[in-house]
Order: sequence, then structure tokens, then C-alpha cells
Amino acid sequence: MPQPSDIQASPPIDSLIDREARLSIREAILSNDGGEVFFIGRLDRGGVCVEAEPYAFGNRHAVSAIHKAVRPGDVVIHNHPGGLLEPSDADLSVASKLGELAVGCYIVDNECERIRIVVKAFREETLVLLEPDEIASFFAAGGPLARSLQGYENRPQQVRMAREIARAFNENRIAVVEAGTGVGKSMAYLLPAILWAVKNRERVIVSTNTINLQEQLIAKDIPLLRERLGLEFSSEILKGRSNYLCLRRVEYARGERQTAESEDVREHLRGIFEWAPKTKTGDRSELPFAPAREAWEMTMSEADNCLRLKCPFYARCHFYNAKRRAARADLLVVNHHLLMADLAVRRETNNYTSAAVLPPFSRIVFDEAHNVEDVATQYFGLQASQLAFQRQLAKLSATGRARGILSFIARKAEDAAATMPKAVLDQVRHLYYFELEERRDDVEMESKQAFEEVANELLRMQGMLALPPRKEFKRRVAPDMMEGRFWRETVAGAVARVSASVGRLNKKAEEAIRIFEDFPQQSRDELVSPVLEFRAVCGKLAALAGRLNAFFQSGEDYCRWFELRSVRGNPAALTFCCAPLRVAADMRQSIYEPAKTVIMTSATLAVDRRFDFFLKQTGLDEFGANGAEQDSQFQEGGAARPAARVSTLLLATPFDFERQAFVGAPNDIPEPNQPEFPNTLEDMIRHSMYASEGRAFLLFTSYGLLDMMHRRLASEFSARGWLVLKQGQMSRHLLLEQFRAAPHPILFATSSFWEGVDVKGQTLQCLVLTRLPFQVPTEPILEARLEQIALEGRNPFMELTVPSAIIRFRQGFGRLIRARTDRGAVLICDPRVATRQYGRLFLRSLPTEAIHVGRCESVMERIRAFFASG
Repeated sequence: MPQPSDIQASPPIDSLIDREARLSIREAILSNDGGEVFFIGRLDRGGVCVEAEPYAFGNRHAVSAIHKAVRPGDVVIHNHPGGLLEPSDADLSVASKLGELAVGCYIVDNECERIRIVVKAFREETLVLLEPDEIASFFAAGGPLARSLQGYENRPQQVRMAREIARAFNENRIAVVEAGTGVGKSMAYLLPAILWAVKNRERVIVSTNTINLQEQLIAKDIPLLRERLGLEFSSEILKGRSNYLCLRRVEYARGERQTAESEDVREHLRGIFEWAPKTKTGDRSELPFAPAREAWEMTMSEADNCLRLKCPFYARCHFYNAKRRAARADLLVVNHHLLMADLAVRRETNNYTSAAVLPPFSRIVFDEAHNVEDVATQYFGLQASQLAFQRQLAKLSATGRARGILSFIARKAEDAAATMPKAVLDQVRHLYYFELEERRDDVEMESKQAFEEVANELLRMQGMLALPPRKEFKRRVAPDMMEGRFWRETVAGAVARVSASVGRLNKKAEEAIRIFEDFPQQSRDELVSPVLEFRAVCGKLAALAGRLNAFFQSGEDYCRWFELRSVRGNPAALTFCCAPLRVAADMRQSIYEPAKTVIMTSATLAVDRRFDFFLKQTGLDEFGANGAEQDSQFQEGGAARPAARVSTLLLATPFDFERQAFVGAPNDIPEPNQPEFPNTLEDMIRHSMYASEGRAFLLFTSYGLLDMMHRRLASEFSARGWLVLKQGQMSRHLLLEQFRAAPHPILFATSSFWEGVDVKGQTLQCLVLTRLPFQVPTEPILEARLEQIALEGRNPFMELTVPSAIIRFRQGFGRLIRARTDRGAVLICDPRVATRQYGRLFLRSLPTEAIHVGRCESVMERIRAFFASG
């Protein structure tokens, strides 16, 4: 047992526990009324505690079981409420047992400003490197995976990928890996990631773009590895905060339910109230129905609407419980948007060692990495819409003034003020029924007028009085626009007026909230929730006004544009939009430089079997990596050269496309911009559907062409007994569910169905790609990027437009063959793949060279023969 004489003098506390961890310790002690709290602290590799999770509150009987919750290298921290840090006999007994487990022990004061080391934290000084042969043996014919999966086949590409990723972990590299469909990339990166996390006690983040892949990893792949590896490790999925139910807001919403505008919303709220006591996670995806937006917004967790440790539901909070589980996880699965949010906070605060949105990490795997640039563009951009202002203002007061936060607070305050001087009651009524309502109406009037003035001027520039129903248009802020009256007066004036009105509302709100400081404690407690809701709305309005100002003031590195849409009740709903022209520098600063290992993987990263485009768009080109052939390509050199960090690897699909698939590309049909194209496309779709008996995805690049073909063909196909589905009829999940269940389904789809959809077997046997998926060149951000490339003297079409379309084209093509037993035909209805010089780049990027290019009649005959033979 350690003796007091053995205990060393303690260094400054900030060298042992970082600021964020100290704050969380202080808050937990405060919430326990200053009583004793025991924490489990997690250390970074430098030996600094970066996470402190409360384990026991003043209960030494619970402390006796703490050894079951700690791991070697952790530290147990507890406070002495009296302020004296001398360890007691009980402290020394606990510390002795912890020391035997290689766990440290600290004592702190209630403010977490002073510290006493009882047992020094144990630090592992060396990394345990991964053994490539050990990893390869897992995938061997007689290995653990083969014994788990019926019909398992050893895939050399999978082993190659796993070895490459192990090397990236061992050598702190950035690895870019394209793994064709069927390689088994999830297992290839999960195995090294898990082994690394367990052996080195370093958390690994796995980030995906789609929910489908997240659920596959958590529900299928990771449990299989846990069972077969025989290792103890924890894995969790963490979603964005708005995905979790807030129990305090549920209770508040019960009282506010009747203020909801529609019966549908009230009905959905009743469903949420019924679900709330049953759910263990509070995850929105577990709801048995899709809640109305307003109903979920009234009950979801929000950062600016959170009491944290002061909340009576803190111990049961679904969001904080998810974060606690995430803090203990060896492997944490998130999505790209949440990871970008975390990285943005870390960059802004220069904090890469303690918790931010996510717990600390330095090893990242990006799956579906072909989406990373788009997600970064969205995340580092901003939007402020007229509708967003209206939604927040409606929360303050709604139709007839009988609904909304202001009237709710006023009624509660009137009840509380009944026993107080009449002057206080009069002041409450005047503030909440008159002054705040006036300020709120002022924001509504100014924002409505400002947005309408800008919208009307934009319409005038287009020669229009109003937008047709369900139409939209976008107008980029070009340099010449900024020189004119519209920008300098109309837009500048709109931004200034809206910002000023929001400022006046928030100033009055603070005055109105301060009045409750003199209310009795019980009354203040009853007002906590509605006042917090009020503050949150005011904060969101201030944030929207801040976005308007940022839009107006952003520099030449950003693209700015206006979006006008015709929506119900508003013929010209306006949104101010802004996005960075390039995200490469942001990604270098936020991801590659602070992280030790970064894995970028997808089935579609290369263009014409080279990585140049992906590397340039994501900022990896400056690390010196070159496009890869079939082998890894490394830039060798001294340790100071950043090129030594980057490796690329291109792995072909193990599927036999020459045997499993027919690919046809007619070269004698009209191009998509020619008037004859729709009739020709209609005939090709009809004849291919007759050949395949439905069982098809028809993928479009525009809703206009999709609607036209659906109108022309849907009734004809339905008459044959085939199930005809159309994107937009129902949710994507339900569309796929019905498609998989039908014997002869046909799905007319666009956008999101080009990727992230997995339908195996005979249900999907025909894929029609109606045209090459070029982005619309008038999209503001694309237009600005193309102009920038042209100004730099390069070819924007070949450098950006074509490579982006090829990645999208390959994603669409990949929807068909998803297993070795799949069989089907792909019909490419855009002749440009055969008649234009750039078309061969599209064809060379496909996983097969057996592509039948020829007259339409010949291609259709070959498709009929293909299905007749199978």
C-alpha cells in the first residue's frame, strides 16, 4: 500500500488534467452539491487526462467495483470536499488496488485547481505495431472469417487492402484505397482498426456517408469480428445531436402540445410521448413512424436548449448517454457531417487532444470517401433562408397570439407573480404581451420585407414577375453584381435591417428574462424550461442574422448565390447561400496535419485508373502522391518530406463482369440535348424492360425527364402486372422495401439512387443509365469553380466536369452487380460515351472491357439474347 511519505509532490494540475476535463469535473462536483465524486479519467499518449467520466457520487461501496470499469493506463480521480488533499487510509487502500491494475489515482479540490498524486498514472511509452501476417491469417481459407461465413471465398484483394491499412497505422500514413465492389473493404479496414485500438488503447473513428453503411457496420460486420477475434473491445455509433430525444423538452412539450398549429403535429407529438418512456436510446430512427418536422423539433436535443448538469434528466439524457458510450468506445462509427462538425470546432479552438463534438482521436477511416469533398463544401458553407426566420418567429408566438413561447411564459409568470407586488405583475404583462411581441413583429416585418425586396429584384433581373409553381432558380453573386445598386443598396440594406431588428429583440429578451431573478426559487424552477426555449430561439435568430452578415462579407475564396423557390404560401422563397471555392486547404489543416493515420476508401475514387482528380480535390496532391496503377505507389524520401506519408492502392473487383453482365452503349441515337432524344429513350426503356421483365432501376439525372418517361410508360408497365415505383412517392427506405418484395419491380429514380443502394439477387437484373451524370454547369458553386480553373489557364471541362461525372457514372453502374451470383444488363443511353473523345474515359473507368458499342438495334438484340439465355 502506498504510504503518505511515498506520495510525490504534484506538478501543476494543467500538466495532468486538461482544461475541458477539469471543467467537466468541476460541473459534476457542483451538481452533486459539492459532495464527493469519483471519476474515471482517460489519458492521451502524453499522459494528460483528456476525459473524466463520473463513476460514483459519494458512495464508497460503488468505488469498490471501480476496478471492473477501468483499464490499464486510466486514472481514478476524486475530490475532497473539505479542500485538504491528504489521502485517507481508505484512499490509500483504493489506490493500492488500482496500482496493481496499472491505474493511477489523483485527489483534487472541488474547484479542480489543486491536485495530489496518490499513484502516478501509468504510461505506455511504445506502440504495439500490427503484424501483417497475423491480419492476413484472419482472411485465410481456414481462418476465423472462413469458419464464420458459409460459402466464404478468400479474396487476395481484401488481404492486400488489410495489409496496406495496417501499414498506414504502423507508419502514421495516409492511405487512399479504391476497392471495387466485392473486395470486402469494410472487413479489410475494420480488422486493422480494431486491433490497433485494442493493442494501443487509441480510439479509431470510422466515418461513412450513408446510414445504410453505418447500420451494416454496427449490426453486422463489427459483431462478427468481435465474435471471431476473441478480443474485448467496445464499439458505438454516434449521430448528430438532433437525432436524439430530449426528455426535458418532452415534458415541456406536453404542456405546449395544444399550441401546435395542426392536428397532424399534435398526433405525432402524442406518438412521441408514448414512445419516450420505452426507448432506451432516444434515437429518432427507432420511432415507428416518421415524425412531422415541427413535432420532432419540439422534442429533440439541442445544444442551445440544454441545461447540462442542472437538468433533472441529466443522468438519463439520451444524448449525453450516447456521448458517454462514445467516450468509452475503442471504435466509434459516425457520419461525415458529424465528423466535419467536430473537425471545425477543433480547428477553431486548436484543440486536437480533448473532447469536442466527438471524443479525442488521431486515427480516422473515411469510407465512402468519394463524398468527402462535397460534405466538406456543404459543411464549411452556410445558408440563411426566409423560411428559417419564419420557423423561429412562429415558435415565439403563433396564430391568434394564444400560442407560442411568449404567451406560455407570460401565463406561467402571471401565476408566479400573483403573490408579488402589483408593479411586478404589470411589468411582466407589459414585457411579454406588448414589448416582446412588438420586437418579434418587428423582426418578422423587417425580414419579410427584406427578403421580398431582394427576391423581387432578382425576379426583375430575370424578366419575371413571379416564379411558376414548384419552380426554382439560382443567381450567383458575380463581380459585376457587386458593383451595382442591387448589391450595395438592396442586399446591404436588407442584411443591415434584419440584423438590427434581431439585435433589438435579443436586447429586450435579456431584460425580460432578468425580471425573474427576483422571483421565488420555486417559480424560477417552473420557468427554467420555457425561458431556455426562449433563449434558444433568440440564439437561432441571432445565428441566422450572423449568417446573413457572413454571406455579405465573405471574400473571393467563397462562392455566393441566391436561391429562389416557389413554395406553398410563398411564390418566391429566398435563401442566401455561401460555400468555399476549394476545401483542400481546410482538409489539410483539419484532417491530415493533426491526424496520425487517415484512410480514404471507396469503390469509386479513381478516374481512368488514376487518383489524380481525387487527390487534388481533397488536398492530398500537395503531399506528393501520384495516381496508382495496380500496385501501391510510394514517394520515398527523408522524414521531412510530406510525400512519404501518402500511399495509393487500386484494387479491382473480384467479380467476373464478362460472365455476369452485358453492357451495351448505342452509338447511333440522338444526344440528350436533341429533340428526338426523349422518343428514342422511351423506345429503349420499353424494349429493355420487355427483355428483362422489369426488375430494373431506371436512373435519370433530372426530374423533368424522369417525370416525362414515367407519364409515358408507367401505365403500360403496370398493365403487364409489374410494380412501377417512382422516387418521391414514398421514403427511400419504403421504395427499396417494396422493390425487393416484388417479382417484377421497376423503379424510376434520380440523384440519391445512383449510390448507396444495395439490391442483390434476381430482383434487380437491368440497369438503365439514361444519360451521363454531368452536373448542371449553371449550378453556382460549380460555375464558380469552373471559372476559377479557366482563369488559371487550365481546361475546366476536362479537369473538373468530366472527372466528377465519371465518379458519379461509376457509382450508378455499381448498383447492378453486388454479388458473385448476380447477373444482369446495363444499358447506357447516352451516345457520347461512344462518339465523344472524352467518352472513352467513362468506358475505361468501368470494371469490364466487354462493352458492346454499336447500332441501337444491335444493342437491343443483344440484350434480348442475354436475358433469353439466362
